[in-house]
Amino acid sequence: AIAVNVLDGLTTTAYIDSSTSSETSVDAAGNISVSATSHLVPLTVTIPYINVKTPALSSIAISGGAGSGSAAVAGSFVVDVFGITTDAHIGDGTQIDQNTTAGTGQGLSVTASDDTNLLNVAGSLGLSDGGSGIGFGVVVDVIDKRVAAWIGKSVTATTGGETGRSVAW
Repeated sequence: AIAVNVLDGLTTTAYIDSSTSSETSVDAAGNISVSATSHLVPLTVTIPYINVKTPALSSIAISGGAGSGSAAVAGSFVVDVFGITTDAHIGDGTQIDQNTTAGTGQGLSVTASDDTNLLNVAGSLGLSDGGSGIGFGVVVDVIDKRVAAWIGKSVTATTGGETGRSVAW
């Protein structure tokens, strides 16, 4: 049994677009927040007619083999290849709260986070009445995650409250 999942180019982006040659101006009496969040989580499936929920699984591969008088070999593989990018940013040259009076309710935050949870199952059973029974399961996860929160060059920000940046993965 083989289960292969390829999810490449999953991108979540939140941004204020600007450049030093074409500045964007953002003014607010309260907080300004640029936040990008991505989630990849297993699904719970309800089996019809018997109303049973399965455990939350990302992938499952189960196999079996049987032999009479000889070896029985069975194998299963789960392969995940994920490319996930989560990005939050304020572009170069952005002008933040330059046209309002700074107050204690103002703040600026740029945050990015990614939450990837996988639960894969690979299992096999090999049975023989006269030889060896061999079963094997292999799970391979290749995950390329890029999580970034940034403020571009030449950004001018004036706030009366907190200013921060955070990245979580």
